[in-house]
Amino acid sequence: CWGYAKHIYWQFPASTKEADLEQDVCEALDSVTLELMHKYVLPQAFTIMLQY
Repeated sequence: CWGYAKHIYWQFPASTKEADLEQDVCEALDSVTLELMHKYVLPQAFTIMLQY
């Protein structure tokens, strides 16, 4: 999920204004849907459970 948000964030134009950067971060994080979270987290959780 974090990698997807970083990918989206890198697509925004570079800026030095803090307000622009904050808006870009919020938009990038908001782009991560619950569906993507479930898709990533469930296999990871299963793998971790198998290790114990």
